[in-house]
Amino acid sequence: MAEEGGTMPVLGNSAAVVFGGGSGIGAETARALARAGARVTVAGPDEAELRAVADETGGDWTVVDATDQSRVKTFFNGLDTVDICVYASGVGAFAPVLATDLDTWRRLMAVNVEGALSVIQAAAGVMLRGDRPGSIVTITSINAEQPVRGMAAYSASKAALISLTQVAALELAPAGIRVNAVTPGVTETAMLAPVLADPQVRQEFVARTPAGRIGAPADIAHAVVFCCSPESYWVNGQVIHVDGGLHLCGSPSGFGPPEMWRRDGLLRQSEQSPATTG
Repeated sequence: MAEEGGTMPVLGNSAAVVFGGGSGIGAETARALARAGARVTVAGPDEAELRAVADETGGDWTVVDATDQSRVKTFFNGLDTVDICVYASGVGAFAPVLATDLDTWRRLMAVNVEGALSVIQAAAGVMLRGDRPGSIVTITSINAEQPVRGMAAYSASKAALISLTQVAALELAPAGIRVNAVTPGVTETAMLAPVLADPQVRQEFVARTPAGRIGAPADIAHAVVFCCSPESYWVNGQVIHVDGGLHLCGSPSGFGPPEMWRRDGLLRQSEQSPATTG
């Protein structure tokens, strides 16, 4: 379908899949891809959210848990073509090093890293069998590169996702499949809503961000569309910061009360940790 003025949409009726497309950055990315001309399928765990986004974008939806590798493979094998795949699924947790239990660690690794691996594998398989180029984009986090107190499992999982993205970019490039990471800063999402509800914390993030505001999901979605468009054909293996310049400003002090990070607070965490109480 031509846009106003007779020009073709930038994505030219490409087939796109957005994992985690039911809410937040994933949902906004699905909307942006649809506006750019893509035929979008949103996938994720919540049927009601997926239905709502699919109705809005005129696309399809499928309930798929990204951590179920067999189900992910079956889903992709049922698609005729995949030109674009975005992995926006993710979970977070306040989990300091000394107080992180393995269940929390494994849950974050399962969704943020293992799910991404399964989706990249399956999406690339469809692209390879169709003998067509493609674009895969992962949504990482500024916390992958800026260590923050209280975010051990989350930061580690997102750092692993960046590494996975870059290795995939190296390996898939000969087939014309590009893999890039978009790295949001502090963004208005349900995951961060409890944190940003504190006016003092919100103001601190605004003050630390050179652009002077909290990010919106649309800010991230625009960068994803660029990574999926023909204009980015020479962009591969990149980590694209979309954070208003926040990554230039060094690491914040961290979450939690200041006393938590003093010796007595650390000792209490250690004494209560699974490693010492089990």
